Amino acid sequence: MAFPVDMLENCSHEELENSAEDYMSDLRCGDPENPECFSLLNITIPISLSNVGFVPLYGGDQTQKILALFAPEDSLTAVALYLADQ
Repeated sequence: MAFPVDMLENCSHEELENSAEDYMSDLRCGDPENPECFSLLNITIPISLSNVGFVPLYGGDQTQKILALFAPEDSLTAVALYLADQ
């Protein structure tokens, strides 16, 4: 069984970060009245600049980061990660 992180086998940290930066740019230019949504079980979370942010990939080391979607009710709980343009 393949896991989402298995897609990263041929992907560098720089490519991940650049892809995430591009996605953030798209969010900045998007229509705030019609946001993209992420569905998880029975919950749909609108994706916006207010609930998306970069988190360090390796604890406190800020040199390598990935983009995360946070739960609307808890800004410390990541519900999804942006990896390999997804």
